[in-house]
Amino acid sequence: MVQMKVYEEKWARTESIGVEVITEKYRIDGMLHKLPNVRVSDAMNNPTQSYISLKQVAVHEVADNKLLFQREFLLIDKAHIVMMTERPE
Repeated sequence: MVQMKVYEEKWARTESIGVEVITEKYRIDGMLHKLPNVRVSDAMNNPTQSYISLKQVAVHEVADNKLLFQREFLLIDKAHIVMMTERPE
């Protein structure tokens, strides 16, 4: 029982924030999970990760806003991101 408690304490609590990610071809809406008091720009500028992960994702074409697909989880290579912003609540 003690081992389980120690294991649980190692997990960091995260917050979910709605974001819109723009690449050259896609507009991606999803939920970014981040540590409390960490800005969206901190997630983008973290040199130890070359991607961001989103949950509850909808991917649209930029040109005509056509919904291409929805997924529960998506990794996005940060090198392809042109712009990212928080969605209004």
